[in-house]
Amino acid sequence: MTQPLGRLEKVDIRKIWEHEALSFTPWLAMPENLTQLGETLGIEFDEDNIREEVGIGDFSADILSSDLSGRKIIIENQLEKTDHDHLGKCIAYAAGVGAEIIIWIARNVRDEHKQAVEYLNSNSSDKLNFFLVQLEAYRIGDSKPAPHFTVVESPNEWTKIVRSQNSGNGEISEVKLKQQRFFEMVRDYGLEHSVRVSSWQKPQPHHWYPVRAGTSAAHFNVLTNSREACIFIEAYIDGGKNSDERNRQIYNKIYQDKDKIESKLGPLIWSDNEEKRAKLIKYRIDADPMDEKQAQESLPLVIEKLDQFVSTFTKYWKK
Repeated sequence: MTQPLGRLEKVDIRKIWEHEALSFTPWLAMPENLTQLGETLGIEFDEDNIREEVGIGDFSADILSSDLSGRKIIIENQLEKTDHDHLGKCIAYAAGVGAEIIIWIARNVRDEHKQAVEYLNSNSSDKLNFFLVQLEAYRIGDSKPAPHFTVVESPNEWTKIVRSQNSGNGEISEVKLKQQRFFEMVRDYGLEHSVRVSSWQKPQPHHWYPVRAGTSAAHFNVLTNSREACIFIEAYIDGGKNSDERNRQIYNKIYQDKDKIESKLGPLIWSDNEEKRAKLIKYRIDADPMDEKQAQESLPLVIEKLDQFVSTFTKYWKK
Protein backbone atom coordinates (compact mmCIF):
# COMPACT_ATOMS: atom_id res chain seq x y z
CA MET A 1 0.00 0.00 0.00
CA THR A 2 1.26 3.45 -0.85
CA GLN A 3 2.28 5.46 2.21
CA PRO A 4 0.33 8.70 2.73
CA LEU A 5 2.31 11.80 1.85
CA GLY A 6 2.39 15.11 3.66
CA ARG A 7 1.22 18.35 2.15
CA LEU A 8 3.62 21.26 1.65
CA GLU A 9 2.33 24.34 3.47
CA LYS A 10 3.66 27.85 2.97
CA VAL A 11 4.62 29.74 6.15
CA ASP A 12 4.62 33.50 6.61
CA ILE A 13 8.31 34.41 6.94
CA ARG A 14 7.38 37.21 9.38
CA LYS A 15 6.30 34.49 11.82
CA ILE A 16 9.80 33.05 11.65
CA TRP A 17 11.86 36.23 11.52
CA GLU A 18 10.03 39.14 13.11
CA HIS A 19 12.75 41.70 12.45
CA GLU A 20 14.99 41.93 9.41
CA ALA A 21 18.13 43.25 11.14
CA LEU A 22 17.67 41.63 14.55
CA SER A 23 16.51 38.16 13.54
CA PHE A 24 16.88 37.36 9.83
CA THR A 25 20.34 38.83 9.19
CA PRO A 26 21.97 37.08 12.21
CA TRP A 27 20.32 33.83 11.13
CA LEU A 28 21.53 34.13 7.54
CA ALA A 29 25.05 35.07 8.67
CA MET A 30 25.49 31.68 10.34
CA PRO A 31 27.84 29.60 8.13
CA GLU A 32 25.41 26.68 7.73
CA ASN A 33 22.67 29.01 6.48
CA LEU A 34 24.95 30.90 4.10
CA THR A 35 26.02 27.50 2.79
CA GLN A 36 22.38 26.72 1.95
CA LEU A 37 22.07 30.03 0.12
CA GLY A 38 25.39 29.37 -1.63
CA GLU A 39 24.25 25.96 -2.84
CA THR A 40 21.26 27.63 -4.48
CA LEU A 41 23.41 30.29 -6.16
CA GLY A 42 26.47 28.18 -6.95
CA ILE A 43 28.67 30.19 -4.58
CA GLU A 44 30.91 28.81 -1.84
CA PHE A 45 31.24 31.39 0.93
CA ASP A 46 34.40 31.85 2.97
CA GLU A 47 33.04 30.87 6.38
CA ASP A 48 35.81 32.76 8.16
CA ASN A 49 34.98 36.02 6.46
CA ILE A 50 31.37 36.83 7.36
CA ARG A 51 30.53 40.21 8.89
CA GLU A 52 27.17 41.74 9.78
CA GLU A 53 26.05 45.38 9.66
CA VAL A 54 29.25 46.67 8.08
CA GLY A 55 29.47 50.45 8.00
CA ILE A 56 29.77 51.94 4.51
CA GLY A 57 29.58 55.72 4.63
CA ASP A 58 26.48 56.74 6.57
CA PHE A 59 24.80 53.34 6.06
CA SER A 60 25.38 49.70 6.97
CA ALA A 61 25.42 46.69 4.67
CA ASP A 62 23.55 43.70 6.09
CA ILE A 63 26.28 41.15 5.35
CA LEU A 64 29.76 41.47 3.85
CA SER A 65 31.58 38.27 2.96
CA SER A 66 33.67 36.72 0.17
CA ASP A 67 33.94 33.48 -1.78
CA LEU A 68 36.93 31.14 -1.76
CA SER A 69 38.44 33.04 -4.68
CA GLY A 70 38.52 36.20 -2.58
CA ARG A 71 35.75 38.05 -4.40
CA LYS A 72 33.84 40.37 -2.07
CA ILE A 73 30.14 39.68 -1.60
CA ILE A 74 27.45 42.11 -0.45
CA ILE A 75 24.11 40.73 0.80
CA GLU A 76 21.14 43.07 1.28
CA ASN A 77 18.06 41.61 2.98
CA GLN A 78 14.46 42.74 2.73
CA LEU A 79 11.55 40.92 4.35
CA GLU A 80 9.05 42.85 2.26
CA LYS A 81 8.57 43.69 -1.42
CA THR A 82 11.59 44.99 -3.28
CA ASP A 83 11.84 48.77 -3.47
CA HIS A 84 14.02 51.45 -5.05
CA ASP A 85 15.69 52.23 -1.72
CA HIS A 86 17.19 48.75 -1.36
CA LEU A 87 18.19 48.62 -5.03
CA GLY A 88 20.13 51.85 -4.53
CA LYS A 89 21.72 50.50 -1.36
CA CYS A 90 22.90 47.35 -3.16
CA ILE A 91 24.67 49.43 -5.79
CA ALA A 92 26.09 51.93 -3.28
CA TYR A 93 27.41 49.22 -0.96
CA ALA A 94 28.98 47.27 -3.82
CA ALA A 95 30.71 50.44 -5.04
CA GLY A 96 31.83 51.31 -1.50
CA VAL A 97 33.68 48.04 -0.88
CA GLY A 98 34.45 47.00 -4.46
CA ALA A 99 32.17 43.96 -4.31
CA GLU A 100 31.98 41.69 -7.35
CA ILE A 101 28.94 39.73 -6.17
CA ILE A 102 25.71 41.43 -5.03
CA ILE A 103 22.90 39.36 -3.53
CA TRP A 104 19.53 41.03 -2.91
CA ILE A 105 17.09 38.86 -0.92
CA ALA A 106 13.43 39.86 -0.64
CA ARG A 107 10.05 38.44 0.26
CA ASN A 108 8.45 39.49 -3.02
CA VAL A 109 10.02 40.82 -6.21
CA ARG A 110 8.50 43.61 -8.27
CA ASP A 111 8.72 43.22 -12.05
CA GLU A 112 10.50 46.55 -12.47
CA HIS A 113 13.25 45.47 -10.07
CA LYS A 114 13.66 42.13 -11.80
CA GLN A 115 14.09 44.05 -15.06
CA ALA A 116 16.57 46.42 -13.40
CA VAL A 117 18.76 43.56 -12.14
CA GLU A 118 18.57 41.83 -15.52
CA TYR A 119 19.69 45.10 -17.14
CA LEU A 120 22.64 45.44 -14.73
CA ASN A 121 23.78 41.89 -15.40
CA SER A 122 23.48 42.33 -19.16
CA ASN A 123 25.27 45.67 -19.34
CA SER A 124 28.05 45.35 -16.79
CA SER A 125 31.53 43.87 -16.98
CA ASP A 126 32.21 40.23 -16.17
CA LYS A 127 33.41 41.34 -12.71
CA LEU A 128 29.94 42.39 -11.54
CA ASN A 129 27.46 39.64 -10.68
CA PHE A 130 23.98 40.53 -9.40
CA PHE A 131 21.59 37.96 -7.85
CA LEU A 132 17.96 38.68 -7.01
CA VAL A 133 16.54 36.03 -4.65
CA GLN A 134 13.04 35.46 -3.33
CA LEU A 135 12.77 34.15 0.24
CA GLU A 136 9.97 31.77 1.25
CA ALA A 137 9.40 29.17 3.96
CA TYR A 138 7.48 25.88 4.01
CA ARG A 139 6.55 23.07 6.39
CA ILE A 140 4.94 19.65 6.15
CA GLY A 141 2.36 19.02 8.82
CA ASP A 142 3.79 19.88 12.25
CA SER A 143 7.38 19.95 11.07
CA LYS A 144 9.68 22.91 11.62
CA PRO A 145 9.48 25.54 8.87
CA ALA A 146 12.25 25.32 6.28
CA PRO A 147 13.59 28.30 4.30
CA HIS A 148 13.48 28.17 0.52
CA PHE A 149 15.55 30.42 -1.75
CA THR A 150 14.41 30.96 -5.33
CA VAL A 151 16.73 32.66 -7.79
CA VAL A 152 14.66 35.24 -9.67
CA GLU A 153 17.52 36.82 -11.60
CA SER A 154 21.18 35.84 -11.89
CA PRO A 155 24.25 36.77 -13.95
CA ASN A 156 24.95 35.01 -17.22
CA GLU A 157 28.70 34.40 -17.13
CA TRP A 158 28.75 32.87 -20.59
CA THR A 159 27.01 35.86 -22.15
CA LYS A 160 29.41 38.27 -20.46
CA ILE A 161 32.49 36.39 -21.59
CA VAL A 162 31.27 36.11 -25.18
CA ARG A 163 30.41 39.80 -25.18
CA SER A 164 33.89 40.62 -23.86
CA GLN A 165 35.37 38.41 -26.55
CA ASN A 166 33.59 40.45 -29.21
CA SER A 167 34.74 43.75 -27.75
CA GLY A 168 38.42 43.47 -28.51
CA ASN A 169 39.81 41.04 -25.94
CA GLY A 170 39.18 37.97 -28.02
CA GLU A 171 42.26 35.99 -27.04
CA ILE A 172 41.88 36.54 -23.30
CA SER A 173 38.15 35.88 -23.30
CA GLU A 174 38.52 32.70 -25.32
CA VAL A 175 40.99 31.37 -22.78
CA LYS A 176 38.63 32.24 -19.92
CA LEU A 177 35.79 30.53 -21.70
CA LYS A 178 37.82 27.33 -22.12
CA GLN A 179 38.98 27.47 -18.50
CA GLN A 180 35.42 27.65 -17.29
CA ARG A 181 34.43 24.81 -19.60
CA PHE A 182 37.28 22.64 -18.27
CA PHE A 183 36.31 23.25 -14.65
CA GLU A 184 32.70 22.39 -15.46
CA MET A 185 34.00 19.06 -16.76
CA VAL A 186 36.04 18.62 -13.55
CA ARG A 187 33.01 19.37 -11.38
CA ASP A 188 30.70 17.04 -13.32
CA TYR A 189 33.22 14.19 -13.23
CA GLY A 190 34.00 14.86 -9.57
CA LEU A 191 30.35 14.78 -8.55
CA GLU A 192 30.12 11.26 -9.95
CA HIS A 193 33.53 9.82 -9.08
CA SER A 194 35.19 11.71 -6.21
CA VAL A 195 35.25 9.94 -2.85
CA ARG A 196 36.80 12.78 -0.81
CA VAL A 197 35.29 16.02 -2.09
CA SER A 198 31.71 16.63 -0.94
CA SER A 199 31.17 20.21 -2.13
CA TRP A 200 31.62 21.45 -5.70
CA GLN A 201 31.03 25.13 -6.35
CA LYS A 202 29.97 26.71 -9.63
CA PRO A 203 33.01 27.14 -11.94
CA GLN A 204 33.99 30.67 -12.86
CA PRO A 205 36.07 31.97 -15.81
CA HIS A 206 39.41 31.89 -13.99
CA HIS A 207 42.54 29.77 -14.21
CA TRP A 208 41.85 28.26 -10.76
CA TYR A 209 39.04 26.20 -9.25
CA PRO A 210 38.97 26.13 -5.41
CA VAL A 211 37.90 23.16 -3.31
CA ARG A 212 37.16 23.67 0.40
CA ALA A 213 39.11 21.56 2.88
CA GLY A 214 36.87 22.06 5.91
CA THR A 215 39.21 24.57 7.54
CA SER A 216 40.23 28.21 7.26
CA ALA A 217 43.90 27.21 7.28
CA ALA A 218 44.00 25.91 3.73
CA HIS A 219 42.13 24.78 0.67
CA PHE A 220 42.86 22.98 -2.58
CA ASN A 221 42.93 24.28 -6.14
CA VAL A 222 42.78 22.77 -9.59
CA LEU A 223 44.86 25.10 -11.77
CA THR A 224 45.18 25.45 -15.53
CA ASN A 225 48.34 26.69 -17.23
CA SER A 226 47.66 27.43 -20.90
CA ARG A 227 51.25 28.53 -21.59
CA GLU A 228 52.81 25.29 -20.41
CA ALA A 229 49.77 23.21 -21.49
CA CYS A 230 49.41 21.52 -18.13
CA ILE A 231 47.19 21.17 -15.06
CA PHE A 232 48.18 21.47 -11.40
CA ILE A 233 46.59 20.06 -8.28
CA GLU A 234 47.50 22.40 -5.44
CA ALA A 235 47.39 22.47 -1.65
CA TYR A 236 47.12 26.16 -0.76
CA ILE A 237 48.10 26.83 2.86
CA ASP A 238 47.00 30.26 4.02
CA GLY A 239 44.91 31.13 7.05
CA GLY A 240 44.52 34.80 6.08
CA LYS A 241 45.98 37.93 7.63
CA ASN A 242 48.53 37.47 10.43
CA SER A 243 48.78 33.74 9.69
CA ASP A 244 52.39 33.72 8.43
CA GLU A 245 53.76 31.75 11.36
CA ARG A 246 50.90 29.28 11.36
CA ASN A 247 51.27 28.73 7.61
CA ARG A 248 54.95 28.01 8.04
CA GLN A 249 54.34 25.58 10.91
CA ILE A 250 51.84 23.60 8.89
CA TYR A 251 54.06 23.59 5.82
CA ASN A 252 57.15 22.49 7.82
CA LYS A 253 55.20 19.69 9.47
CA ILE A 254 54.13 18.41 6.06
CA TYR A 255 57.63 18.80 4.62
CA GLN A 256 59.05 16.55 7.34
CA ASP A 257 57.10 13.71 5.69
CA LYS A 258 58.11 14.72 2.15
CA ASP A 259 59.59 11.35 1.16
CA LYS A 260 56.66 9.39 2.58
CA ILE A 261 54.12 11.65 0.86
CA GLU A 262 55.88 11.57 -2.52
CA SER A 263 56.08 7.77 -2.38
CA LYS A 264 52.26 7.84 -2.51
CA LEU A 265 51.49 10.91 -4.60
CA GLY A 266 54.50 11.06 -6.89
CA PRO A 267 56.95 13.99 -7.36
CA LEU A 268 55.61 17.27 -5.96
CA ILE A 269 56.55 20.93 -6.33
CA TRP A 270 57.21 22.49 -2.92
CA SER A 271 56.98 26.28 -2.62
CA ASP A 272 58.06 28.02 0.60
CA ASN A 273 58.66 31.57 -0.57
CA GLU A 274 59.82 33.73 2.34
CA GLU A 275 58.31 36.84 0.75
CA LYS A 276 54.83 35.33 0.38
CA ARG A 277 52.39 34.41 3.12
CA ALA A 278 50.86 31.37 1.42
CA LYS A 279 52.73 28.07 1.15
CA LEU A 280 52.06 25.82 -1.83
CA ILE A 281 52.40 22.15 -2.71
CA LYS A 282 51.61 21.10 -6.28
CA TYR A 283 51.33 18.06 -8.50
CA ARG A 284 51.74 18.56 -12.26
CA ILE A 285 49.65 16.78 -14.88
CA ASP A 286 50.96 17.10 -18.44
CA ALA A 287 47.70 17.57 -20.32
CA ASP A 288 46.48 20.66 -22.15
CA PRO A 289 43.21 21.83 -20.49
CA MET A 290 42.53 24.05 -23.51
CA ASP A 291 42.34 20.99 -25.77
CA GLU A 292 38.94 19.28 -25.51
CA LYS A 293 40.26 15.75 -26.04
CA GLN A 294 43.21 16.09 -23.64
CA ALA A 295 41.01 17.81 -21.06
CA GLN A 296 38.50 14.96 -21.16
CA GLU A 297 41.19 12.30 -20.90
CA SER A 298 42.81 14.06 -17.92
CA LEU A 299 39.68 13.99 -15.72
CA PRO A 300 40.24 10.58 -14.03
CA LEU A 301 43.77 11.57 -13.00
CA VAL A 302 42.68 15.05 -11.90
CA ILE A 303 40.03 13.66 -9.56
CA GLU A 304 42.28 10.83 -8.37
CA LYS A 305 45.04 13.27 -7.39
CA LEU A 306 42.59 15.75 -5.89
CA ASP A 307 41.18 12.99 -3.68
CA GLN A 308 44.71 11.96 -2.70
CA PHE A 309 45.58 15.58 -1.80
CA VAL A 310 42.48 15.90 0.39
CA SER A 311 43.11 12.54 2.06
CA THR A 312 46.82 13.19 2.62
CA PHE A 313 47.06 16.84 3.65
CA THR A 314 43.91 17.68 5.62
CA LYS A 315 45.05 15.64 8.61
CA TYR A 316 48.04 17.97 9.04
CA TRP A 317 46.08 21.17 9.53
CA LYS A 318 43.33 19.42 11.49
CA LYS A 319 45.98 18.59 14.09
